[in-house]
Amino acid sequence: TTASGESLAAAMTLASAAFNIDLADLEEGRYLLDQMYAAGKLGNAELEQLSYIFSRVGVNAKSAGLSLQETLGLTEGFSKLIQQPERLATVVDSTLRLFNNQSYLEQMGEVTGVRLYDKNGTRRNPLDILKDIRTRYQTFTTDKERDLRFGQLAEGMDQETITGLRLLLRDGII
Repeated sequence: TTASGESLAAAMTLASAAFNIDLADLEEGRYLLDQMYAAGKLGNAELEQLSYIFSRVGVNAKSAGLSLQETLGLTEGFSKLIQQPERLATVVDSTLRLFNNQSYLEQMGEVTGVRLYDKNGTRRNPLDILKDIRTRYQTFTTDKERDLRFGQLAEGMDQETITGLRLLLRDGII
């Protein structure tokens, strides 16, 4: 990587704080760096940008129920369509509102019919929920049907969350 030591330290510190990783443990620190390096190679957000992105999305990703790997994967998935780090951070963070805003979460479940909780009342993994929503969305055969359902799903949501949701319904992001 061409990332500076300062960028690496900032990215690792922010990620460790958000996901409770003990950087004093050499193996955990090495594992974190490997995860971030691998994610950077798979997408367009390199280590230099991850420190900025994690400062915006880390805590909200953890609150939404995502793991470090899932957060990196979601960020890198979006990075294939959004190159600018500030915009990328905004869209990822806003999309996490689907799981951190109770009214958005309830609306998503009601409109799509996708099960949000397991039989014990524990919320399902956010990426599994999004996969199920995308699968249902792809069963619609006409643009009119897709537009109608998306309009119902996105009603009352802020524009950045709508942008993220629209991108998530495309192939290759989740």
